[in-house]
Amino acid sequence: MGEHTQMHTANRMKTHLQPTDMLLPRCVFCCLCSTLAGYNTDWLGIRDVLRARLSCSIPRVQDVALVLGAGGTARAAIYALGRMGFHQNNIVIFNPRTKENAHKLAKEFGVKGQPADRGSDA
Repeated sequence: MGEHTQMHTANRMKTHLQPTDMLLPRCVFCCLCSTLAGYNTDWLGIRDVLRARLSCSIPRVQDVALVLGAGGTARAAIYALGRMGFHQNNIVIFNPRTKENAHKLAKEFGVKGQPADRGSDA
């Protein structure tokens, strides 16, 4: 019953989210004056770390960003990179575990998905 209640509440919340928040997981819900609004903050943390570590504040045309994985953090990273100015053709997803997830995420964001081929363990 708890899981059903959470899903029902989450589905109702979607009507109050910002369009960018619909792309990203883990929205932080704020309750003010009986109105709920969701804002995803994961991408902001990723953006801030990248800004602090990169040698330039605006990516150059030749700069390429490699995103490892294809889960929620990868989704937030791709969004952050796009907001920082990286061109879609210069963002590459590398996901050695599941090609399907990488392809789906790449298609959703319009970036390159180049997951590793799974080799045999033998």
